[in-house]
Amino acid sequence: MAGYTKKYTGGDDELDAVLKKQGEAYDAAKVAGDRKAMRAANDRANMARNEKGYAAEYASADILATPDRTGGGSGGGGSASSNRTGFSYATAPSYASKYQDLIDELTGSILGREKFSYDPETDPTYQIYKDQYTKAGQKAMEDTLGQVSARTGGLASSYAGTASQQAYNGYMSELAAKIPELQQMAYEMYMADLDGKRSDLSMLMGLESSDYGRYQDALGQWNTDRSFAYGASRDALADRRYDNEWNYQVGRDQISDQRYQDETAYNREQDRKAWEHQAESDAWDRAMANWQMTGVLDEAGAAVLGIPAGTKSTDYQYQLAQMAKMSASGSGGRRTGDKTEETGGSIYEQLYASGVRSMGDAYAALVDAGYSDTQANNLANYFMDMLESGRFDRAAKQAEYDNAEVDKQSVIALGYGPINASTLERLEAEGKIESYVEGGKIKFRRSSLPQDMLGGRYG
Repeated sequence: MAGYTKKYTGGDDELDAVLKKQGEAYDAAKVAGDRKAMRAANDRANMARNEKGYAAEYASADILATPDRTGGGSGGGGSASSNRTGFSYATAPSYASKYQDLIDELTGSILGREKFSYDPETDPTYQIYKDQYTKAGQKAMEDTLGQVSARTGGLASSYAGTASQQAYNGYMSELAAKIPELQQMAYEMYMADLDGKRSDLSMLMGLESSDYGRYQDALGQWNTDRSFAYGASRDALADRRYDNEWNYQVGRDQISDQRYQDETAYNREQDRKAWEHQAESDAWDRAMANWQMTGVLDEAGAAVLGIPAGTKSTDYQYQLAQMAKMSASGSGGRRTGDKTEETGGSIYEQLYASGVRSMGDAYAALVDAGYSDTQANNLANYFMDMLESGRFDRAAKQAEYDNAEVDKQSVIALGYGPINASTLERLEAEGKIESYVEGGKIKFRRSSLPQDMLGGRYG
């Protein structure tokens, strides 16, 4: 603190008692996590040091390092607070003068003093002189009168009266000569009293200035501590905001990475299933073609078709295998371009099934599903292309076939003998037969329409 640079090291019993009491209060507040009480105890201790002429010892660093458990923020409460940042601090120190009343009273006495004047009749010193000189004059007058009367044989005369009066008047003249001297003494006393009051006023103003200086130092230190605490609070807030933003971005990256991994794994699984299904279908077709060509099912074909080896193609088992083949051909997936469409499983079919029919709705649904803006825009464009080309109408028709079983009796009734799925597809493509769904089954019949008006589900 300005004006006090000497550190107190002990030796003053009164100050030691105050510091001990405030130290105990400070320690208790620290244990309780009450920063406001810690600061108050420190301020009282410093005030006691200043009053004894010693430097203040601030504990701001220790106070700020103490976790506040009173809910009062970094400063332990107070009027200076901000709900937005959560920062608060102790109330600023206030100043109350101990000398202002005396200063005002003394100043009024000096400024309102009466002008100097002298009246000997009201001067006690003059009255003493007057009494002394009057008595001496009367005695001189009596002595003179007695002496003159003795020389004239005791007879009174005008000369005796005149001589005695002159003796009296001499003393009165000496008394009158004392008045200027007494007036000067009274003036000097008047000025001495005025100078004394001025000296007292100067002393009081010095004490007032000293107290106010200590207050200014305390206020300056409070502002410094508050600025430091506010800066620390802002730094902590900035650190928390950075951590939150970092954690959020890391979380978003993890979600994006996981989505990519899930989509990659899903696509790979679908590719694997499609490959396995195609391999199974190719093996089945080869087994059926070989059976039809040789007329007798060999061991390899039997392993694929699940029919005993040696079965002839004219047997009913062959027709059953054909029907199973056609039923199996409806499941699985088809590869179109670079996209694999799974029945009821692609994002496009999900959009269509949910009632999406516009670019804006498709984009919004994809963003809600977690796709990025770019991904959502691209997928929405693909969806609209498929919607405008009638792809979903054909898919709905295909789904109707996929969910139905082949009616074996209608195939036999065509009259072509043992035929496989490929032959059925070819005959339907050529317009010789047509397929339809009835009663949950796929049925076939010979076509009754001109060829240019026909089109099967394989066309």
